[in-house]
Amino acid sequence: MNSLNKDKKRVLQLNLNGTGGAFSLIYECANELKDFFVFDFYYNGQFVNTSKSVELSKNGSRIFSINCGENRLLKYIKLPFLFYSFLKKNHYDIIHINSDLSYNMFLYSFPAILAGVKRIVLHSHSNGVNGDHRTLKLFFHFLCKKILISKHFIRLACSDSAINWMFKNNQKVTILKNSINVSEFKFNSEKRLSIRTKLGIEDKIVICMVGDMSFAKNPEFILDVLSGIPNRQNYVVLFVGDGVNRNKIEKLSSQLNVDKNCIFLGQQSDVCDILSASDIFVMPSRFEGFGLSAIEAQANGLPAFLSDQIPYEVKVLGSCKFLPIVSRNIWIEQLKNCVLEKNRIECNDKLLTSGYDVRENAKLLKKIYSSSY
Repeated sequence: MNSLNKDKKRVLQLNLNGTGGAFSLIYECANELKDFFVFDFYYNGQFVNTSKSVELSKNGSRIFSINCGENRLLKYIKLPFLFYSFLKKNHYDIIHINSDLSYNMFLYSFPAILAGVKRIVLHSHSNGVNGDHRTLKLFFHFLCKKILISKHFIRLACSDSAINWMFKNNQKVTILKNSINVSEFKFNSEKRLSIRTKLGIEDKIVICMVGDMSFAKNPEFILDVLSGIPNRQNYVVLFVGDGVNRNKIEKLSSQLNVDKNCIFLGQQSDVCDILSASDIFVMPSRFEGFGLSAIEAQANGLPAFLSDQIPYEVKVLGSCKFLPIVSRNIWIEQLKNCVLEKNRIECNDKLLTSGYDVRENAKLLKKIYSSSY
């Protein structure tokens, strides 16, 4: 271990797999706070190694991936025992639990209390249930939500809707805005030309969707919209993200006869460059705790069409619009008549003063980790 890290306090980040908006926020905060803290990561499953995880390791971060087996019920039964054993061998004064569901919070926080962890941060990142078995998940979420009332906890949420989803009304909750390194997402004309040439889409209107292929993100809706656009040969949709439903979505694109208009890029580390190569950003989510990708898109100067189920806090620019997902026709008309942004670099300057730059939020997180908060 680097001797320079011996004097820095270690914070254990939980339930992040190396991808997604919540991880991106914590990653950026880790960079901003690297003079004060070292962030370690503990995940029940396979942590996805990317260029970001390499940078974290260079700064002294340790990544722990555990395998509780394939059986989902046994995984949840074994997790608290394994985590308690881990905490007894690896001392942490601060743990930060990132989750969409209260039962995940409980499975980590209960053994942490027993192990004597002094500061336990609960961070709500969503306002709905994703994946399969949603009814069962919802039942356990509301059951465990009633348990998370201990004085041991510091409660955070990314939005008002994420507060209501995770916590009881009489609990103190601090909003930590999902934020980004705004300058990193500034429009780059050279990257735009390079990627469009590489993908063979130089003369297309390029629509970009960033997010995992899941129920929550609703990628099938964009396929349906695309199938209804006249002259759709002029359009291409870049899908950035992966997930269990990817094969299903790719098959659906063929069934709707729009597969030639879709490029499935999978998980990417250069999202900012892909945004520069795009003309329009879409986010048709069924629900979102916040919607960090929408902030990234606006920082790049893209007009953004978002589901009206996404918290309105993400709107910074006038070109960001909220549309209902009950009908594709409204989306078709908006995409057909979209006026593309010409001064995309100026949009980045507006985001710098919007409160979504990571530097200010990292300062708040530093206070939260301190004993005086």
